[in-house]
Amino acid sequence: KHRSEKDFKGQKHRSRDKPKRNEAELFIAKSLQGFLDVDEQQRKTLDGRNLFIEDRKGDAGKLRYERESSASVPKYRRLGYGEVIGFPTGWKLTHGSSAEVVLRGRKQSRRYTSSRIAAELKAGPSRRLVVPPQPLVTLVTEDYIALPASRSKGHESSGPRPITSFEQNERKDEESDDSSSSLSISEDEGPDEYTVPSNPTSTKITQLTSTVTYNPTSIESWLERIEHSVSTALSAHPTNKFNSILLATYLRSGSLLWPATKLEEEWERALEGVSREGGTLEETVDLWMDWVEWRLKAKGVEGLEETTERIQPVTRREEERLQRRQLGKQALDAAKLRFLWRISAGLAEAGYVERAVAIFQAQIEMTLFAPSSLSNTSFASKLEAFEEFWESEAPRIGEPGARGWCNSSTSQTTAAPPTSTVVPSSTPREVEEDSDPCVKWGAKELGASRRILPLRTADEDEDPHSTILFSDIRPFLWDISSSPPSSSSNEYEDVRILLVLAFIQFLGLHIPGLSAHLSSPSTNHSSPPSHSDSIWSDTRFHSGSLVDHVFAFSKKSREQDWDVVNGVVVARELKEMSPWGVVKEWGFGGVTGSPLEGYGAKGEGRMWDAADVGALGVVKCEIIRNLFQAICKATKSLILDLHWLAFEAAFGVKQALKVSKSILSDHRDSLPRWSAHARLERIRGRVAEARKVYEASLLSRPLGIGEDTRPGAAKMWWDWAEMEWLTGDTSAAQKIIIRAVEGSASAGTISGTVLLKTKKALEVIVRERVRSGEEGVKELVPLVNLQAVLELLAGANPEVALARYQLDFPLTLPPHRQRCLSESLALASTLLLFHHTHSLRATAPPSIFRQHCTSAVRPWPSNTIILGMWLESEKGETVWGRVRTTIREVVVPEWSGGVVGEISRAVWAVCKERVGLAGSEVERARGVLARALNGQRSKSCVALWLIAIELELGMGDTTRAEALLYQAVAECPWAKGSEVFYLTSFFSFIDDSGADLYLLPFAPRLRGAFKDAEMVQWTNGMLERSVRLRVEGVEDVLDRYMTEEEDNGSSDEAGKGASGDHELEELVEERRRLMPY
Repeated sequence: KHRSEKDFKGQKHRSRDKPKRNEAELFIAKSLQGFLDVDEQQRKTLDGRNLFIEDRKGDAGKLRYERESSASVPKYRRLGYGEVIGFPTGWKLTHGSSAEVVLRGRKQSRRYTSSRIAAELKAGPSRRLVVPPQPLVTLVTEDYIALPASRSKGHESSGPRPITSFEQNERKDEESDDSSSSLSISEDEGPDEYTVPSNPTSTKITQLTSTVTYNPTSIESWLERIEHSVSTALSAHPTNKFNSILLATYLRSGSLLWPATKLEEEWERALEGVSREGGTLEETVDLWMDWVEWRLKAKGVEGLEETTERIQPVTRREEERLQRRQLGKQALDAAKLRFLWRISAGLAEAGYVERAVAIFQAQIEMTLFAPSSLSNTSFASKLEAFEEFWESEAPRIGEPGARGWCNSSTSQTTAAPPTSTVVPSSTPREVEEDSDPCVKWGAKELGASRRILPLRTADEDEDPHSTILFSDIRPFLWDISSSPPSSSSNEYEDVRILLVLAFIQFLGLHIPGLSAHLSSPSTNHSSPPSHSDSIWSDTRFHSGSLVDHVFAFSKKSREQDWDVVNGVVVARELKEMSPWGVVKEWGFGGVTGSPLEGYGAKGEGRMWDAADVGALGVVKCEIIRNLFQAICKATKSLILDLHWLAFEAAFGVKQALKVSKSILSDHRDSLPRWSAHARLERIRGRVAEARKVYEASLLSRPLGIGEDTRPGAAKMWWDWAEMEWLTGDTSAAQKIIIRAVEGSASAGTISGTVLLKTKKALEVIVRERVRSGEEGVKELVPLVNLQAVLELLAGANPEVALARYQLDFPLTLPPHRQRCLSESLALASTLLLFHHTHSLRATAPPSIFRQHCTSAVRPWPSNTIILGMWLESEKGETVWGRVRTTIREVVVPEWSGGVVGEISRAVWAVCKERVGLAGSEVERARGVLARALNGQRSKSCVALWLIAIELELGMGDTTRAEALLYQAVAECPWAKGSEVFYLTSFFSFIDDSGADLYLLPFAPRLRGAFKDAEMVQWTNGMLERSVRLRVEGVEDVLDRYMTEEEDNGSSDEAGKGASGDHELEELVEERRRLMPY
């Protein structure tokens, strides 16, 4: 009902205070009250200038403060008194804690801000809609959708209710209540035929299902959904059925649920399907590698020979396909090398080190030293010819006096077979004094485990596995191409060189990025390389001396945590540790320039140092030195020569200089080798001698960088300019850069015109090198470094110098080459800022270096040099939470599969916690190791298990170390210990030996955690799993030990019975005294 004019008589002056409304306001008021029907003509003639406010100026401070100011917003007032424009009559806008549109006169529903509604929202939806079996709307002419009848309490609807627009005249109260209840679902209402119970997991599955329905080839979405229904992904699209990534994930997930027979059937079905579909080995090599892993865990070393017999026909078919299409075999040879390396690593982990080393020796002999008369023969003929050389027991590669297969004639071999590889096993005096027979036997076994090279038949040894016959290694040899690749002159792609480097890393000398380079996809693939091979190929942390650098337990025992100052005991000052540690990892392919370069001016942080070679032991160092001496002279490889110099420089620079001179006697015109020689002089601190090498090599030809076509010219010019720049002679550095560009020395003072001319010339050279493709970008990084340093020497800001490193590569450049160049440029730019701000102490805001390091860490979290400079930039900022967040989110991210497959990043994160020193947080280190050991791939890494056990032993928790040891043996049942665990990790009194995985209970530090019955069970498990034991008598030792214990127990039984009650009474009294605490 409308109120009359009499109702307003008592309200004095109310109409006076009410402002006069204009035409637009009257029009809106009448429309809302229902007195006027609005049509299109009236809407067109309505003038909105009095209704809306036009603000042409805006708020000038919005860009500065990022929000509007209440003072700059025009004043306004609501029209219609709560009515909503465009809605039918009856809807009202109410304001409480938040705005809400409700029906006038209806009971307001509960607010979603109430505690009850908030609890329901937090619990998630209780049901979700599903597709009905029959369409709800059968006739097109119907103007409504039939929904199921409401089944709430006290109400039965006879049929579907039509949904129409609200009428202006409201219904009766009862009907409105019924209709309002029909719009919402009662709490007690059961599920109807079109709803099913819902939860957050089902909602996520529904979202992922809709994603993969529209894009069935989205591998990322399938991998996220694989935890719930992995088998659906394989049958959703024909291209997914034999996708190696999906199959590997499917089989790894099934290994946790299926029995052994079903898992083997699934593997057979997957491999047969991949072979039947004709997929290339390059696309399916990761699936075959996972199969080798499964066979090794399920069958042990006995199944490796069968594994090779299954893979070799696949490689032969792939080789025939490449020959028909006249394609290169580079990717195929890389896959063969991965198979050989994995099988050798599995044999070594099981204790058959001599057999694994013999496989590498034979493969290198057949690949690099095959006689020229056998170049066109079949692989079977080569094996027959090589068997005669092997059985002659002539010196093999890596042994003293070895010259190679092609240089050794079996009829002229008169030298005696080498017997120096037999290492006598001696028991230390501390072990002899120990009365425990288990500890004594363990020390003897460890001493015998130090043998690396296989013995000859003339050697007297009772162990039959020490002498390797050709029939023992023949099934594991591969037909790898013995000629360098013709399509590319890059030695980093030569599988022959990679074979030698793989053998060096197998012996324990880590080569950063090698395993990831071998597993990288082809040049036509843009995905990043996989780091899963580092789980078994990274064996450097099997050495106890390197693990000793990861933790600081030894430093804690040698140094006291307190000091006395003027008679007052104070805590010792915590010294800042270097951000660069023993963990070294970066991309393969010349990312750092050469193996002799690191982060420091004198080669600090280079690939190998004294700690790396000291962890190998004398025997392995001699094998590697003999390997370099034989192969470098035969192959004339630049990469192997540089690695040889880096190896000798780890022992001493003076010794490396002698080797460098012998190499230069055969390569007098090689600029990279002369540059390496000058680098050794710089490491030694003799700058004047290095300057003489640069002058003699570069000034002999007065040509600029653009005209000098000699390989390594630009790199050598940059090394010279960098040396003068880091010594503080900026004028000499400028003259060297100008001379490198123009080809002649500039006399007098350098003018701005000359600098500008040099900058323009360098820009042109860099632009031409980028456009020339893969051949022109080989020395691109040194040229960009010259540009950046010239900007800094001219007085420019660091941002201008960093802008030089922003390059756009052509599309013709292979993706793997782009990744290598991008990482090289990121490392070079970060090192430039590091030397500018830290080495030279130049004036620059610290935020520039910190922000650049942070931006470089995210795309390259595996580069430990960049990680070290990033930690250096964060020093003194007192924002350690930011550092920990970056480590947790970028370096070792947390996800359902555990830590990223690369082991170096996990160990680096553990190393940065400085466990063992005051103020360290051991729980963070345990968290990183726990995430790594829970991953599907990384849980089979022996090195991570050894590091985790050493952490608990260092903290004095033998119970937790024992539990971890049981888990390690369960996850790696084949692994007796891939290498010898050296130095003080477990046997602090043994200098060159340590403990294998199965021998840890026999170590003094863990012997007390195992009872006698557990030692018997542990030994029986070793015998049942056919773990190789070099020293006999473990059964006799345990039997005698148990017999002595029984005798001692029977003799002391009477005394124990008499004193047992007294001890029990004392225990009860002590417990009463301590109560209630």
